[in-house]
Amino acid sequence: MAKKITIETLKTQLSELEGKEQTAEVMEQVDAVKAQIESFEAEQKAIADEIARNEADKAAKAKEKAEKKAGEKKGHFTTYEVWQLERKLTDGRLSFPRLKLKKVVKILEEHAQILNEQRENTLLEYVKKEV
Repeated sequence: MAKKITIETLKTQLSELEGKEQTAEVMEQVDAVKAQIESFEAEQKAIADEIARNEADKAAKAKEKAEKKAGEKKGHFTTYEVWQLERKLTDGRLSFPRLKLKKVVKILEEHAQILNEQRENTLLEYVKKEV
């Protein structure tokens, strides 16, 4: 904001100088003021360009991150039902009938296989949910 005020004051100073009698001293002052105005405007343009580049970079990174996140989840996770099991001895054999549905989760198929291998200890079974 300070630079806008400085540029505006320089422009008013320039118009005052142009209204005076055109001597060599006044012309030097006019040239100096014009040079200052141009340098301030160039500085402001450089800052605006840098801000625009930074915003574009942020937007590109956010888009890339969103695409990467969407790509990772796409097709890898599967919905499974988690069933509570019960140990039961029938005809001299140990069986694990399902008691009740505990929850529905989204996990990797490999993870579900590992968890199902431990079902005798955890009494939980992961069953792929039919859509």
